Amino acid sequence: MKVDSSIPKTTLWPRHPTVVRLPRIANLPRIPSRKFSSHQEFNAWKQALCLDIIRNGGFQWERNPDTGHSA
Repeated sequence: MKVDSSIPKTTLWPRHPTVVRLPRIANLPRIPSRKFSSHQEFNAWKQALCLDIIRNGGFQWERNPDTGHSA
């Protein structure tokens, strides 16, 4: 006999909610708001942004104050 495991979850989660802080990126570059006239223009901008992030060594994650670990 198969038991539906979704029923206990619907009662357990609201009674015991767990809030987990999301990790933050320490060196996230400022990305200004702008509009693009085409998908090609957007994709070229996105590619240049990704290459710039890679050249700068990628992202660095902040340590989680709750656990002391980086994400």
